[in-house]
Amino acid sequence: GGLSALGLSLRSELDLDGVIVESRAGAALLAALPVFRRRGVPVFSIPHGVALAQASLSPRSEDQTLRPVRLVAVHTTHWDPVYARVEEFLREHHPEVRFAHWSPSKIFGGPDGSVSGRMISPAQLRRVQVQLTEIDVTIVKQSGCLSEPDFCRQFKPGQRLINAWAAGVPTVIVLGDSSPMRSYLGEEDLGGGFEEPPYPPKAVVGSDGCDGNTWHTHENGSQTAEVFCDGDSSRLLAALDSAIRDPSLRRKMWSVGLQRAERWAPERVAEAYTLAFSDILSW
Repeated sequence: GGLSALGLSLRSELDLDGVIVESRAGAALLAALPVFRRRGVPVFSIPHGVALAQASLSPRSEDQTLRPVRLVAVHTTHWDPVYARVEEFLREHHPEVRFAHWSPSKIFGGPDGSVSGRMISPAQLRRVQVQLTEIDVTIVKQSGCLSEPDFCRQFKPGQRLINAWAAGVPTVIVLGDSSPMRSYLGEEDLGGGFEEPPYPPKAVVGSDGCDGNTWHTHENGSQTAEVFCDGDSSRLLAALDSAIRDPSLRRKMWSVGLQRAERWAPERVAEAYTLAFSDILSW
């Protein structure tokens, strides 16, 4: 219902010649809407939000990847309760490893530190990427999906994953229900799959046990969500433990991640745009 309403709203308010979204599943959903089919609106899947960050970037080297892990960090504007579990685990089992939560809002924000999670310029994105290269191991999950979770799972890009891969950071992935990240891992129909080796299964988990949320409605009608851990985080912590202890696993995560990131390199995204625009203009 929500997606159909979206299609009707878009078509009634805008004279659309085409739509570009990040995820393949999101593109398929939009293309299947009756209003889009009836009017012949083409829908393209191009991960356009990730390419700028890869320009002029020197990723982490293999030697850096093989060194003992000293920093596990996440780079996101969102605080997630699973971070407390990660910190506790590291204190108990890897006291030599520091955990950090780096928020772009503190890097680029104004006096109140707020940028609403938006990285909009190449300079900002490159600065984030440079900071990412300082991380020995990172954890990526889809977050910030508290207002429209169903819509978000289909359409919100997994740019944190590709940005981490492009920076050469071994990445432990929490899939959840994120359709874009499943696409990047090759778990959806991608027309024959990836030629590169698969991403190490030891570094991928379905859930981190912190997927619960409770909505609160305030007197002024606004809503906020409280996120909490309602499950077990042992699979995430086991994956993180393996990445910290096993240099060969980190090397595989590093190598495959860099290869996957090349699929969304700036020149390839530019080519995809050119083909999409050519298709639209050929009508």
